[in-house]
Amino acid sequence: VQALHCLGHWQLSRTLRPSPLTIEADMPCTMFSMKVLMLFSCTFPASGVSIVRSGFLATGRAGMQPAVVAKALMKVETEWGAQAAAFYDCNATVVEGEDCNAPAEAFQKSCMTVVSAVVEGSSGDRGIVGEYMGDICGQPALQGWKQERCQSIAEELAGAMTEDAAENRDHFDGANLCLGFWQRVLREEARKKSEQAAKAEEARAKAEQGAKTEEASEKAEEAAKA
Repeated sequence: VQALHCLGHWQLSRTLRPSPLTIEADMPCTMFSMKVLMLFSCTFPASGVSIVRSGFLATGRAGMQPAVVAKALMKVETEWGAQAAAFYDCNATVVEGEDCNAPAEAFQKSCMTVVSAVVEGSSGDRGIVGEYMGDICGQPALQGWKQERCQSIAEELAGAMTEDAAENRDHFDGANLCLGFWQRVLREEARKKSEQAAKAEEARAKAEQGAKTEEASEKAEEAAKA
């Protein structure tokens, strides 16, 4: 009920200016917002993105702003991509005794923070999560692969949550969700690496062929002069 109340204020806030009455009505949502912000009281060390500072998934009239959330999520997604790329590179060049798990562990920790806050912030309501994430993923800040990754998070959440809000609040398996999502991100980053390598090889081959053609042309000119 609390989550539905706050979602109603979020929807209205997109079209209505706040009045003293609506501000007073938002007081419960402010408490709801504080609960979510408590879950986001950590900072992503490598990127310096403070979840509390960016207001990620803060609720209530002052904080439930999809555009702001989308910009914060964009930075988090970039960090996740960097972690997956680091894991890929480490395993591609690993030497005996080298530990490549640090990026995976960092991803798991940050992913757990995000999905746990989404579920608890929505009071376990699957419908609210779907609608709010849909609004976030549709923001201009998230384009191309960033929007696709946002939609992937939304899909993973929808698949992991049930219609029973209490079940979601009490037994949501965020760890398993994040493990699966990590594999998804790894596949995407591996595909990007493969495409980049293919483009680099194509450019190298073209440059080599160009050099050979130029050399042959120079030799032909010299032979003609002789």
